Amino acid sequence: KMGTCFFKAGSRLPEIGLKANSENEISIIMEGSLKAISETGERIIQAGEILQFKPNEMQAGEFLEDCKIIWILME
Repeated sequence: KMGTCFFKAGSRLPEIGLKANSENEISIIMEGSLKAISETGERIIQAGEILQFKPNEMQAGEFLEDCKIIWILME
């Protein structure tokens, strides 16, 4: 599965807490920046970087700028 999504600066996914996918998740940040939050900590991800989460890893994103992301879910 794959797709493209857009997030406005100041938004958060999920709005409260953390979420997890049952598959490997790879996100390619095409535009903008975000704070990636996971069980292991936080880091700032910028346009041109790739973000990966393992299956069932709790995560959230706080969008620091308008972001365009290509996401891929793989078993």
